[in-house]
Order: sequence, then C-alpha cells, then structure tokens
Amino acid sequence: MFAKKIKVHQQENAVSVCVPVFNSEPYLAACLESVLNQTILKTEKIQLILVNDGSNGTDSNGLNCRQIFKSFLKQKKSFPYENNLNCIYLEHGKNKGLLEARRTAVTNADSLYTFILDSDDLLVPECLEKLFNEARTFQADIVHGKADFFYSGAEREKVLSEKEKALTKRISLVNENCLFNSETEKSIFNDWLFLQNHNGFLWGKLIKTSVYKDALEFIPPVFCTMAEDILQYFFIALTASSYKGMNEIVYSYCADTGISSEKKITSLYEWEKVCSTSSVFTVLFDFLNNCRNNDFAKKTAGVVSRICASYCRSNIVQLEQCVAPEIKDEAYSILCSFWGKELIEKLKSL
Repeated sequence: MFAKKIKVHQQENAVSVCVPVFNSEPYLAACLESVLNQTILKTEKIQLILVNDGSNGTDSNGLNCRQIFKSFLKQKKSFPYENNLNCIYLEHGKNKGLLEARRTAVTNADSLYTFILDSDDLLVPECLEKLFNEARTFQADIVHGKADFFYSGAEREKVLSEKEKALTKRISLVNENCLFNSETEKSIFNDWLFLQNHNGFLWGKLIKTSVYKDALEFIPPVFCTMAEDILQYFFIALTASSYKGMNEIVYSYCADTGISSEKKITSLYEWEKVCSTSSVFTVLFDFLNNCRNNDFAKKTAGVVSRICASYCRSNIVQLEQCVAPEIKDEAYSILCSFWGKELIEKLKSL
C-alpha cells in the first residue's frame, strides 16, 4: 500500500517529472530545486512525482526523504509560478528496486509527457522548456537531449581522463535526426539497439506518457537495480512512433554516486541485489521467445545475448574482486542461481 499522498492537485500537466529515491537523501534537495528552477513553469503546469522506494537514508541535516520533501514544499511557496508545479509524494513500504519505483511514478503520471530524473542528478534550468517545445514542434513521442556529468562534493579537473571521455561520449550519444517506427520498419528501435546511434538511458529523454505506460504493460513486476534502463527503453523504443534528438545539454549526471562495480560487498542481501540484473534479461528473452516475428526475434536475441553476457561477466568480476572472502562460496551459489551455472562456467572459461 502507498502512503497518503502529500498535496495533490487535479490539473492538466505538460510534463511529469518522476524522481525515485533510495538512500540518496544527501543529494535530494538539490535535485528537487533543479525542478523548481525550470523556466517552463512560467507558461506550463508541471507535475513532480517523488517515490520513496523504502529508503531509510538521511541528508546532512538528519532529514529523511519525507521530511526533505515537506521542506521542499515550504521552499516552493516563495518561488514565482509555484502554482504551476503540482507535487505528489508516494512511498513503497519496502525497497522494490528502481524499475518498480519508476513504474509507480509513471503509473501516477497525469501529463502529456514524462521525464525521468534520478534523485542524485540535476536538471539544466531550460531542460523541460526546450524538450517540450521540440516535442510540440515535431509531434515526437520521444525527445532526446544530451547530458553532462559532475562529481558530488568535488570539482572536475579541466583535463578529462580516458574514463571520463568514455562517459561523456555515452551520455551525449544522441541522434539529432527524426526517426519513425512503422509496422515494417522499427527505425527508433534499430537506431538504438543495432546501430547504437543514440543511448538507452531513460533520463535525458522526454517521453510521451501514454507511450511509456503502454511500454510498461510488457514488463511484469521485477526487482532489479541495474540494467533497468535497457529493459524499459527496449519496449519504449518499440512502442513509440517518433523520435527527435537535440544538440542541447539538458541533464547533469552525477558520476560518483549510485551502484559501483568497485564497491565492496559484505552481505548476501547486497549481493543478491547485484545479481538481480539477470531478471532484466529473463523478461527480454521471454518476450522474444513468444514473439511472432521470428526474423526480428532471432536478430534481436543475438544482440540481447551479447549484452546479457557482458552484464553477467561483470558480476563474475565483482564476485572475484568485490565480495568479502567469508561469503564468497555462498555468493557463487547465488550467482549461479540467478544467471545459470552453465552460463557462468562458460564465461569463466573464456
């Protein structure tokens, strides 16, 4: 059951900004303020939906997620055009994972478009205005902007490392052309999965809410903490009719928060969350196995298999390098139960 909603208004919204929260409270206030600073609020109504996904964290002032949200509502009253920002707070009684937190937010969205904002990231002030104007101009189901990155609590050096250059390339991978899906040609899907001309991150994209909700119908309830963007965008890219990319930075991605492949893992519960990535590919392969278009299914399954192997191989490396020695044997059994022992052994032998 959800907790009681805090401050709900029934109105027509241009965009729903969906913010899932799990133990990211130290960054949440700045994230919410970046929504309040959106220039689109001068002319359009915006919906902010925050989903507390069983979070138990606090910020530097000792405030939990609900308290930070209430403080934000007080702050909002002093801002111009604050009546154009409709705020909703929802809670999961327990942690369900990022995918389900986003599902809860999108399900409750009452707007033309939806924008995913992770709670440790920031919006560029003109972000929603530029994306929404582009969506109206081109009647696009998906409008995609570029992203920059920053480090929490530290300034980035002027000279980028090779890792930072690779990150910049990934988060700024946008096809600036118009793309269209039809019954015979899935140009948006092909451009993403096969040609890799635009990235599959959900943030940085304005997505028509009806399209997003239709895409979620393909995805059963599933717990996962990584690769959830791949799972959701797979079906969004199939469901959407049109895509338009923009040569504009609209999103600021925090590069040093969230789940890290280098983080030490000392509990089996945390390890299970890491291995839950496999559930993403279980859903995708189930869909492809039931797909009536055999040529499409075979071609797509080949690419999905390679992506699956990459994530599985990453989990194997994490087992070797990050899992505490005293739980490594049990962790290996858990790894095999999620991915299948045959795949684990095959990848270990390569």
